[in-house]
Amino acid sequence: MTARTTRATRITRAELEAELARYLSITGHRFATGQESPQMFSGLIDRVWHEKMQDPVAYAEFCAAHAGEPVAHAPVTGSGPVNWIVDYERRFGTLPDAWFMGADGVVNEPLRREYHRTGAVTRAEWICSPRPTHLVERRGIARGTGPGASGAAA
Repeated sequence: MTARTTRATRITRAELEAELARYLSITGHRFATGQESPQMFSGLIDRVWHEKMQDPVAYAEFCAAHAGEPVAHAPVTGSGPVNWIVDYERRFGTLPDAWFMGADGVVNEPLRREYHRTGAVTRAEWICSPRPTHLVERRGIARGTGPGASGAAA
């Protein structure tokens, strides 16, 4: 069996946007409380994030509604434990399968199984992360606007 296998899960655009909204809500809370930015480890949700950014006015409204402030998309690579799972579960319940999908919609079964077995995600990979817009402008971090093939779970 390969590390990535397909699943029969069907996820709608509305469900993906709802997950992005939840992620931005957690992001806004973490920004406000001085915590580390949450990692974007779903390539599929990241793809929706990139698509949302294509309309700057609508994206700004989306961020204001869910994060309470503008959120930039920064190229930040990393791997390891995901730092915001407990925050998500307290507010929204169990992570849905969308969080374990690459941009191609393929589920990373070992990572999904680890989460369902332990309640943690310890072996994820990401190539982007949210940043408060004012920090991005001040530090000169580029806003990622390329195609949403990034952030696939490993």
